[in-house]
Amino acid sequence: MTLLFAPPAPGRTPDPSLAHRRALVTATLTDGDGAPLADRDVTVRQRSQAFGFGCIGFELVDHIIGESQDPGYDAALADQWLAVFNRATLPFYLGMFEPERGRPRTDRLLAAARWFAEQRVKVKGHPLVWHTVCAPWLLDLEVEEIERALRGRIRREVEAFSGSSTPGTPSTRW
Repeated sequence: MTLLFAPPAPGRTPDPSLAHRRALVTATLTDGDGAPLADRDVTVRQRSQAFGFGCIGFELVDHIIGESQDPGYDAALADQWLAVFNRATLPFYLGMFEPERGRPRTDRLLAAARWFAEQRVKVKGHPLVWHTVCAPWLLDLEVEEIERALRGRIRREVEAFSGSSTPGTPSTRW
């Protein structure tokens, strides 16, 4: 049994009512000038949260850059995704990002990072070095050259997505 599914600590029982997350409050709603809005129906909707709730944004990249195979589906997926998440992870697997040596697909992910930032979604890149989804050209190199290529790749992507080297580029976490 993993910690995630461990039973409650001794002496504690789960509270299915979620009472610890509920409270009665009295709120005074006002218009733009501060005047109370009395006797009106209102809809209250949470627009964001203080915590980061993320998911991979891989499947939205083609939609974002206008290369979707199914624009209607992908637009609906993007709307649903944005209704839930405020953090996105973008794919930097070398085999997909730079399948041909010296021709990285930086523009695709920069466009995606900018789009997410415009939607108020913080962006994270993953991974800069990984043992799968390897670029075939990398395996043709000697070990020392592989290390140099990967270190250069890390510097290149971190700089390009740092937010300081490209105006309008959101800062990306790694």
